[in-house]
Amino acid sequence: AAMEQRTFAAAQTYFSKAQGQVADPAMALNAVIREADAIFMQKNYSKAIALYDKVISANSADADYARYQKAIVLGVTGKRAEKITLLQGLINKTPASTYAYDARYEQALAYIEEDKYQQAITVLQPLTTAQEKRNLAPKAWMKTGFAYQQLHMNDKAIEAYKHIVAEYPAAEERAAALDALKSLYIETNEPDAYAQVLKENNI
Repeated sequence: AAMEQRTFAAAQTYFSKAQGQVADPAMALNAVIREADAIFMQKNYSKAIALYDKVISANSADADYARYQKAIVLGVTGKRAEKITLLQGLINKTPASTYAYDARYEQALAYIEEDKYQQAITVLQPLTTAQEKRNLAPKAWMKTGFAYQQLHMNDKAIEAYKHIVAEYPAAEERAAALDALKSLYIETNEPDAYAQVLKENNI
């Protein structure tokens, strides 16, 4: 409840106390990870990482979540190479991690931050077709379009943005995709092509 109310210092205290008050080891470790989340939200990154590491070392059911969260913290603190390596472990894990798709998206963001656009596109590609995580597809197409633009491959960028417009009408990324398409078509002196996209999608 304290986390929902964004009173993170109070939440941290509650989760810390809970660890010594529950008999179930799994529940105690869950309290550790929730305390780490509360600390992360207070931007005490080194302490949050230490707690995530504790959960990872215990190899509990929450270990993959801890790895994913630790990777996010590493990215926030500028340690992108370490972030990418940790996320790669989640992506390659057998049996597959429930965080594999989210890890792919975060890894792509790290590549984009390092101007490694082709690597980002490669990592994002499976997300554009994954039925298990359809909510990530429009985000993946959006970043794919951006990466293609940075590579001056405008035709491929246009195709990426058109996927969002045509296939994900309710996605929050749709408005941004339309803006990107409008800019690209103006840049290439093809306003009629943009009008055609609007017509085809009843916009």
